[in-house]
Amino acid sequence: MVFGKKGAAKTGRTTWTGSCAAVALLALWEMERDESLRTSSAKGLRATAEIAVAGIKQRQEFDAAAVLQYDGDWRKLNALWKPQQTINEAGELAAHQLQGINRLSPARRAELRTAREAMFAAWVVTLCPDRNFQKQHEPEIATLAHFRADKLRFAFFFTLECAWWRLQVVG
Repeated sequence: MVFGKKGAAKTGRTTWTGSCAAVALLALWEMERDESLRTSSAKGLRATAEIAVAGIKQRQEFDAAAVLQYDGDWRKLNALWKPQQTINEAGELAAHQLQGINRLSPARRAELRTAREAMFAAWVVTLCPDRNFQKQHEPEIATLAHFRADKLRFAFFFTLECAWWRLQVVG
């Protein structure tokens, strides 16, 4: 799982977008009987988990004690809408609307920028079939108890439950 622009590797903030591919690869690894294919899949899962580890640290950027405004009424952004004649105009409008929703809802922005990545990264790390690798990163995963599900607006904490169960199942 490597994301990038024009060949430049980019890691960190995008684990959540590749997590579904990682869990699918794990399912293939679990079902595979050809040992060479299992080995290849395990290498891919390990490489993906190694990249994901960095995302767990984004938990440190999330202030669980902060009381930030959350406004989920995206319809307020309709006031910014205007007809667009080109792709560039559509992109400019989308950027303007994104700035608007970030102003309306700082809690949304905080969760999407830090909490989401940390939680999905932890889950992807637990998808690695190498138990020693998982054990090595359990202390980092445990720091995610910092998040309080009752205070979050988005359901990313379900990925933490998935990670927890993976750790229970494998060991």
